[in-house]
Amino acid sequence: MNDSHPKLKSRRKFLQVAPVIGMSALGWTEGALAQDAILKDSDPEAAAIEYRTDAAQVDPSKHPKYVAGQNCSNCNIFYADTGAPTGACGIVFGKLVAATGWCTSYEKKPS
Repeated sequence: MNDSHPKLKSRRKFLQVAPVIGMSALGWTEGALAQDAILKDSDPEAAAIEYRTDAAQVDPSKHPKYVAGQNCSNCNIFYADTGAPTGACGIVFGKLVAATGWCTSYEKKPS
């Protein structure tokens, strides 16, 4: 093997630097996701399903389907450990929802 060949040096340099670049990008991405990971009332996705982070703020006159006591933590499409403040939602992709939240896609968990 000839180490003086420019392509070999370039490839070797890339293989040395690539893991560092990848880890840096991964750290930046995780930080960016962590910052925006919880669905906010003002997000377009929230508006589409009329999501509220606090079910107590849902106006029953605008949402006749809403019944006091309904929230994400007792919704069938909410996935989280018992007592967790946030969790995944089967409707919302890439963001967590508040356990205290509510949206028009609410489905009561079976007993």
